Amino acid sequence: MNPAKPAATSEAPNLNQCRDQIEAIMDTMRRIKMDQQALNEDIEAVAEKIGCKKAILRKALAIRYAEEAKGEALQQESDTLDLAEAIMGKS
Repeated sequence: MNPAKPAATSEAPNLNQCRDQIEAIMDTMRRIKMDQQALNEDIEAVAEKIGCKKAILRKALAIRYAEEAKGEALQQESDTLDLAEAIMGKS
């Protein structure tokens, strides 16, 4: 049985019932593609201005993005520990 093709039973979802949701997904995919194109253009412009290869700039941005995400996660963990200490009556 093809997993992409719903079973031909009375329980199989009716695609007509999901048309609006499918269209919303397609719209989201189009927006993501446009955002990716804009991002690539921005990276190309900045790389050209600072005189480096796009791949190097992209890697540097990815590292910074990952570090910021890690910092946010560490801050959330710290906040959770502070709350736990306050609940236990420790300061």
